[in-house]
Amino acid sequence: STEIARTARHNYVGGGFVIGWNCEWWCKIHLRLRGAYVYFKESQAPDGTPLPNPGSDGWDVTQQVFFNFDLRQQAFGVRWGPYLQLTGETTIPGLDDYDYSDALLRAYYSWLLFGSHQLELRTNLQIGRNLPVHEELLTGGVLDLRGYALDQFRGDLRATFRAEYSFPLFKVSALRFRGIAFYDNGYNGFHFPRTDGKRDYLPTQTKGSSWFRSDVGAGLRMYVGWVVVPVLGLDIARGLEGKGTQLVFEVGFTDF
Repeated sequence: STEIARTARHNYVGGGFVIGWNCEWWCKIHLRLRGAYVYFKESQAPDGTPLPNPGSDGWDVTQQVFFNFDLRQQAFGVRWGPYLQLTGETTIPGLDDYDYSDALLRAYYSWLLFGSHQLELRTNLQIGRNLPVHEELLTGGVLDLRGYALDQFRGDLRATFRAEYSFPLFKVSALRFRGIAFYDNGYNGFHFPRTDGKRDYLPTQTKGSSWFRSDVGAGLRMYVGWVVVPVLGLDIARGLEGKGTQLVFEVGFTDF
């Protein structure tokens, strides 16, 4: 359901710094320290009735490590080869009010077919412990489930899969256009919720609540010159379980 049960104003004021090391052309390691003050205001039901805030106010200070292994080759909007990312994050005792951690595994593989076609498979597995509401794992929208509303599902365990086929259409001067066909699916659920009272869960967010959704669709990508990632994308996707249709529009140099 896309029915709104509660609205709240979420405020996040923070900053951080990153130290990175390119150990090889295909390997990058980043360490990041991040800190923010988080607070909530104006939590209410759709009819204006005041409700408890979804989370407590406090300091969110974490240390993060990123391992990126990118062996993909690329040319004219086509990529082929493997990509792997591992990340871990945990709060810093004494500086943080939320005491949580999470880990992410992201793996892609692309094949070059017929000289200019591409088949890409993407998987994503992420798990969190004791997550505050502002760090819960979301699915829905352009990044994972294009047949559903943006961030429609949330939880502390998330798994997604994408299969996407890309093929050339035509060129106009320096602009190149490609078509895509895709299938997405995703799982999201609450399995490791907070028990300290710092998170006010809705009735649909109890421990064990979960959702599996999938979609199919097609789209258009526009590339400029030698730029590998598209500068414009337009997708139409049909949610197989929700029976709804979403139109997704993306602008910018984004690997979407």
